[in-house]
Amino acid sequence: MGLDIEKGCKVCFESLTLEAFPTRKTTAACSHEPDVCLSCLAHVITSQSMDKMWNHIDCPSCSARLGYEDVQAFATAAIFERYDDLMNREAMSQMPGFKTCRAPGCRSGQIHWEGKAQPIMTCNGCGHKTCVMHDVEWHAGMTCTEWDEQASLAQARRPEQAANEEYLAAETKPCPNPACARPIEKNGGCQHMTCTQCRHEYCWDCQAPWADIVRRDNTVHAEICPQHSNNVRVHPADAHLH
Repeated sequence: MGLDIEKGCKVCFESLTLEAFPTRKTTAACSHEPDVCLSCLAHVITSQSMDKMWNHIDCPSCSARLGYEDVQAFATAAIFERYDDLMNREAMSQMPGFKTCRAPGCRSGQIHWEGKAQPIMTCNGCGHKTCVMHDVEWHAGMTCTEWDEQASLAQARRPEQAANEEYLAAETKPCPNPACARPIEKNGGCQHMTCTQCRHEYCWDCQAPWADIVRRDNTVHAEICPQHSNNVRVHPADAHLH
């Protein structure tokens, strides 16, 4: 008979029978009776474990922190498996010599007993090689010293590269041919441009194909283009007399 008694869930606001609720408090620190149904509690744990720090899962009623046994009791099997895996990794990461595999998609890690004396760690999980000196995927074909030199050179070139990118953005336009898109710089002259790489001809202002302009007229230009027929003023001396 007791199971026929109903009460409201504080999350979904549904009126449910007692069997839909936990038989114990969400955490030992909770001072209230179970007031969130099992389905909503599992959903809250899933949401919080994905959106917040995985080990910061709080009771939806009083914000008391859920412990390992609480998550095990109320989470879905898949979420608890992830939680348990992350907790084990967290514990292992505190151990001296623990290194994480840097292969894309691999979540494994292990103790690298050789330390920096052997910069290559081969993952026991996926077989991928990680550089423990730089904590990156192993730089095949380069020693650690060579990798450092290349990184230093790249760092020194960054201001020059940034200035070059800024200049290209301000002073050039990409060729409108989709198969080309080479940056083009205009040094005076008329608006008729010819790409030196793909030989595509176009209007510098609106990028209309020049062949279409020649075949038809200046109405091929974009309406806001200064070269469009509506925007070109004809000198009275050049007008046709009727």
